[in-house]
Amino acid sequence: MKRNLITGIAMMVAAFFIGTELAQAADLSFSGSIRTRYESNDHGNGDVLRSAADSTGTQVRLNTKAKISDSASAFVQLQGVQTWGNDTSATGNDNDASIGVHQAYFTLKNFAGQPVTAKVGRQEIVLDGHRLFGHTGWSNFAHTHDAIRLTHAHDYDDGLRLQHGYRANWPDNG
Repeated sequence: MKRNLITGIAMMVAAFFIGTELAQAADLSFSGSIRTRYESNDHGNGDVLRSAADSTGTQVRLNTKAKISDSASAFVQLQGVQTWGNDTSATGNDNDASIGVHQAYFTLKNFAGQPVTAKVGRQEIVLDGHRLFGHTGWSNFAHTHDAIRLTHAHDYDDGLRLQHGYRANWPDNG
């Protein structure tokens, strides 16, 4: 009995020190944001029979970033969106009305020994300052994609950067 107790305590102490070393090695950082916004929709087209729809909504995001090594990192972002005065949450592009995972991806730099960065997981994709492709940041949800992105950036004078992506085409839940 006494031997089992000492062994258990020794294992807990070892686990504590190993866990502390892993947390320091991972270089974790936490952040977040809260955005509240008022919206008014007058339904346009001169329809006087329909009244304006006014609402105030709040978006809350909690972020965790882990730098695993010089060439590997991970990012997880939880999001909750609520319209004031409603009992239920609104739904985003993933049809999730609860607090859910907005982004969750990992990044590998110098993938396969080449000047290529691989980004794999649920992510916001923005190309050319939202002119070609964007995440609809004007919406309280912002659009995300389950995707794999490969970015090749070489040391050319003109800053040429090539991107290739594959977006998972999940069936529509609606």
